[in-house]
Amino acid sequence: MNSKQIIGQIRKELKNKASTKTEKEKRKARAIFGNETKLLALKVPETREIAEFFAKKLKKEKDFDTALKVADELYKSGVFEEATVAESILKEFKNCFDDLVFDKLDGWIDYIKNWANIDMLCGWLITPIILKDESKIKIIFQWAKSKNRWRRRAAAVSLVKPVRKGIYLKQSLQVAESLIQDKDDMVQKGVGWLLKEAGGKFPEETVKFLMKWRPKISRLVLRLACEKLPPKEKSLGCETKSVIESL
Repeated sequence: MNSKQIIGQIRKELKNKASTKTEKEKRKARAIFGNETKLLALKVPETREIAEFFAKKLKKEKDFDTALKVADELYKSGVFEEATVAESILKEFKNCFDDLVFDKLDGWIDYIKNWANIDMLCGWLITPIILKDESKIKIIFQWAKSKNRWRRRAAAVSLVKPVRKGIYLKQSLQVAESLIQDKDDMVQKGVGWLLKEAGGKFPEETVKFLMKWRPKISRLVLRLACEKLPPKEKSLGCETKSVIESL
């Protein structure tokens, strides 16, 4: 099958499942992902079942070109479930990623209007490229300055896995510093998540960073950032201890 046929099948299966959804289920989905997102209101296992079927099919056929065309069309629709299927398909082709693919991933961010697709795009697709090519982080720094809230969140989330592995601390703190005073709650949660993972691997450096910015950090960011700090670092100095214990 060509890409148009596969896209048609994916959309048909998604819409068939969506046709059974009640208004209550649709309202619940909007409450989770926001009114900005186009939703079919499918449950995660339902979307995953469809995604895994087509991902395995394309992987078995080793047809990366078709997979990329399918993902491109699905992302551009702006529909949450379609983007989720696209992410699952491309995850199976991580070894095929190159500069051209990174440029596409970069462009797809502008079609995403929810935290879940951003986090999957970053964690499953963008991060593997960063881990192979550190030079791509300079583009991540540019995202941190974007007016698009989802690009700013992507800047933080793209470095979560690397810093969890114990690498790119300097770059992670640089991104966190760029976003530490961001007023958007979706961006704050991304920064808090990044600092939490940094704290798990680099507690002393993370505490030093938090103390530097503490007067300007929101409670949300600080609470998330402290989750993985060991007790020793949590009690470094009366000021740090009192701040953390007050959360």
